[in-house]
Amino acid sequence: MWETDAELLPTVWNQDHAAVQALQKEMDLRQFALDNNFTGFEGQARVVWPDGSGLTMHSTAPLRYFVVYSPHHENFFCMEPVSNCTDWLNYPGKGHRYHGADMGGHVLAAGQTLAGTIRFEIHASLKVK
Repeated sequence: MWETDAELLPTVWNQDHAAVQALQKEMDLRQFALDNNFTGFEGQARVVWPDGSGLTMHSTAPLRYFVVYSPHHENFFCMEPVSNCTDWLNYPGKGHRYHGADMGGHVLAAGQTLAGTIRFEIHASLKVK
């Protein structure tokens, strides 16, 4: 997870942050105030609401980074797969790796394209125990 500064730019890569382990398991988003980039996203995230309904988001490469925005004391959140960490191009070495963490990013020549796919699978009712 990239911890952020006051301008919400990634500054410290922290693979031991409690949110990293929580996101790998089932977690209650209200546990953390998040507005962070995560590396190592494998292309699938699942959300289950208290009533048992849910959503699974699937993404393909190059969308292998993950952003979660979940402010404290709010009844909403945002999650999105992305192809790079925020501000990757401004880090030393023009991105890609910083403090041992992969920043992602792609430099395209004129006429080149970059594509990925996001698919949402809605679960009207999941049995949650």
